[in-house]
Amino acid sequence: MNASKRTKKELLDELTALRRELKNLPSTDGGQKDEAIKQAEAALQESEEKYHTILETIEDGYYEVDLDGRLIFFNDAMARINGYGSSEMMGMKTEQYTDAENYRLLFKEFNRVYRTGIPTGRIRYEIITKNGEKRNLETSASVIRDPSGKPIGFRGISRDITDLTRAQKALSDSEKRFRLAAESANDFIYEWDLESGQIQWFGAAAGKLGNLLEEIPTTAIAFDQMIHPDDSEHISKAVIHHLKTGEPYLEEYRVIGRESKIIYLSGTGTGLRDEKGHVYKWIGVLSDITNRKQNEEELKLSVDKLHKVMGGIIQAMVLTVESRDPYTAGHQQRVSRLGRAIAQEMGLSADQIEAVRMAGSVHDLGKISVPAEILSKPTKLSDIEFKLLKVHPQTSYEILKDIDFPWPIAKIALQHHERMDGSGYPAGLKGDEILIESQILMVADVVEAIASNRPYRPALGIEIALKEISQQRGKLYNPVVADACLKLFNERGFSFD
Repeated sequence: MNASKRTKKELLDELTALRRELKNLPSTDGGQKDEAIKQAEAALQESEEKYHTILETIEDGYYEVDLDGRLIFFNDAMARINGYGSSEMMGMKTEQYTDAENYRLLFKEFNRVYRTGIPTGRIRYEIITKNGEKRNLETSASVIRDPSGKPIGFRGISRDITDLTRAQKALSDSEKRFRLAAESANDFIYEWDLESGQIQWFGAAAGKLGNLLEEIPTTAIAFDQMIHPDDSEHISKAVIHHLKTGEPYLEEYRVIGRESKIIYLSGTGTGLRDEKGHVYKWIGVLSDITNRKQNEEELKLSVDKLHKVMGGIIQAMVLTVESRDPYTAGHQQRVSRLGRAIAQEMGLSADQIEAVRMAGSVHDLGKISVPAEILSKPTKLSDIEFKLLKVHPQTSYEILKDIDFPWPIAKIALQHHERMDGSGYPAGLKGDEILIESQILMVADVVEAIASNRPYRPALGIEIALKEISQQRGKLYNPVVADACLKLFNERGFSFD
């Protein structure tokens, strides 16, 4: 590598001096003198080859300029950085590939090197390439002297740091944007150093945090002590899980604030990893959601109250219907209970299960329009009487359709006498045309009707009811619904009692 610090001129001067010394050797042995010259020339050639190889394989640019700043020697990397061909660059002066401001900077630094003889450190400046692109370079410079010690130029190494400069600027801009966002945000933005445990808060919102808590926590331990005891373990596990897996972290929890007031927080965060994948820092955002939680609780109480009122009204309607038909008293509640169990066995959603339960409890409200003597007739109904009875699903729909249920209760009740093969009523729907909730209620309704007493016959028993479901499975009844019903009675021990 020492060869890279010696110019061709220095090497040639060294060879000339060596030749001069050889000429002055005693002439008693001419063969010895020739051999010494050959060895010196071989050493010089080897040194030049190493010197050339080093210069042409390094990615950085090597240059030599005279005292006027004119290029007198450079490697291919230097030409490549500037975007010129080697023949074009030879003899170019510094001001030809920099602007006035950067030229003044370089002149000042090189002048200092000339006056003091002390090599310069890293000088950052901007060049203009042949195609007009601006690039950032970092260079060093030292004085070149002739054999007498007189300065005759400068040499140095230049490195293209354009990408690094752009990355640093992008990082600086990003940090400025982060600071600006943090200062204007209402949320609490913080940085947690996992090694030291220190927490740093950003933005004006940190002052608001101090108003909520007894003090602003500056360590992870101090913050953990503020988390509600019932939430502390869960939050610790959630943070550890995120740090291990990198899965999203979004949690809601409580902290104990001033005067023991409960503060609800929503927290998001992400771990920053080093080049080895180790998490060394946590960036998090906390939002005060106390008001939202209070509003949700008030809304829940209002909804619960509304449900109780609605349930009371529906129960009154159910009792009205059952008072006109004592033989089917409790029928709707039993259908509702079996329907709900079937829906659970099928793995339906909580909303669908509740829809089946609610629709089951009111599915026969339309019987209020059927004459009581038909409902309690102890013999088989005539065709006209049966036609009147078959109107009750439509009547149920008309009663329920204008009530603002969160589920399609009216439509479920309307379809509970349909059949999968289209043989049901009132619309003769088939297969998927029938709501799944209605498909469940039709099975529950048939099982309860066969297993219970009716005005025109005694109860046939649960065995006969299940036999009907089993035989008509896939024809009249959805096979999945039928299987769930059979499993409830045969394996789960379900009973109307």
